[in-house]
Amino acid sequence: TRTAVFAPFPDLRHIIICDEESLEYKAEDNPRLDTRAVAAIRARQTNASLTIISQSPRLESFQASQKFGAPIELSEPKPRDLEILDLAQEVRERGAVFCDRALLAMGNALANGKTVVIFQNRRGAGGSLQCRDCSYVFECPECNLPWTVHAQILKCHHCNRTVPIPLSCTACGGTRLKSAGAGTQRIESELRAQFPQARILRLDSDAPTVTASVLREAQIVIGTRLLIGRFRETFERLRPVGVVGIPLAEFVMSRGGFRASEYAHQWFTAIINIGLYFGARILIQTRNPENAVLQSVANGGYDFYNTELESRRTFNYPPFSRLTLLVYHAQMDPVRGRSPQGGRSRASGRAASNGMEAAATHEAERTAITLRAALEKDAKSEVVGPFVPTPGKRGGAHLRAILVKSPAGAPPPQELRSLPPEW
Repeated sequence: TRTAVFAPFPDLRHIIICDEESLEYKAEDNPRLDTRAVAAIRARQTNASLTIISQSPRLESFQASQKFGAPIELSEPKPRDLEILDLAQEVRERGAVFCDRALLAMGNALANGKTVVIFQNRRGAGGSLQCRDCSYVFECPECNLPWTVHAQILKCHHCNRTVPIPLSCTACGGTRLKSAGAGTQRIESELRAQFPQARILRLDSDAPTVTASVLREAQIVIGTRLLIGRFRETFERLRPVGVVGIPLAEFVMSRGGFRASEYAHQWFTAIINIGLYFGARILIQTRNPENAVLQSVANGGYDFYNTELESRRTFNYPPFSRLTLLVYHAQMDPVRGRSPQGGRSRASGRAASNGMEAAATHEAERTAITLRAALEKDAKSEVVGPFVPTPGKRGGAHLRAILVKSPAGAPPPQELRSLPPEW
């Protein structure tokens, strides 16, 4: 676990970090730490060697290896059996997730006694719920994030709140509601319709734990990132794998933030390596086959790292700077918005929430002006924002964020230590 990096060995000689790209190495709760950074500090202090093992290392690690002349080898051979299927050109039924060529490949694998593995980085039956009349997207009131459509409910995958699927639009009253996108549950339903005799298993955090015997009997396995994390544990119990597929690559490539391309590259690389491990046919469906990340994993090599590092340098993102994210929490007064009977009225609750949102915006703008005056005078630091983070609310509190870019390797500016406790 993360705490192992603090083990008090009297004569530490070597530190090894496996799956170095994993997000699990970074703790968001107190004490906030990045195990990889702590490992590097301990290696320097004890004169120990540090080795990282990764299918697709972070750009910080790749850049450090180039800077200090440390050898690095990427297991990225050009996959011979990778096919990128352009959904704009492929034939498929109206509203279907899979094109005919993908279904044919899966059918052939099943006929030859091989397993089909499908990766989709979204749980539920669909994506967000949207009104066809006014384009309103239904959001969780606690987080301001779109609900995810499940079989009979809407669920927030951030706070786990659930509500029944509404019959009409909150904004305009219209009844023409649609689910945008597809999650693992919808993919499971479509494949059951296409292959009614196949034994289909869905592995995500909404599915129950399965036994080894169930895994061995599965003919089609559908999973999220959870399935990649359990690669050895899960796949060594499967029969030979004939097809490894990604039905909608856009769900991976549309992630926000400056690390979006890096995360997409890691996701695709992990899945392609699973396909290579089994000698399986690898199918990726997309509406954007010319995407630079897709093309880089298809061609293999270092192109992605060199291109992405140049982009990071241009826009001053890590590893060429240090980022400090400041988040302000404007908590709504629990007394406000309550009716005389002790319940919360919808109108007064909304008014109180709007007041807290305005207060959050005002405080964030005031703080950003103060920080710019203090930090940007030496042209070494940059203040970005304020902006609404994702999610925009947490536990009823409205959030506003400011991003501070400072020189790489330097500690956070001292001015940040004097901010109010709400930050």
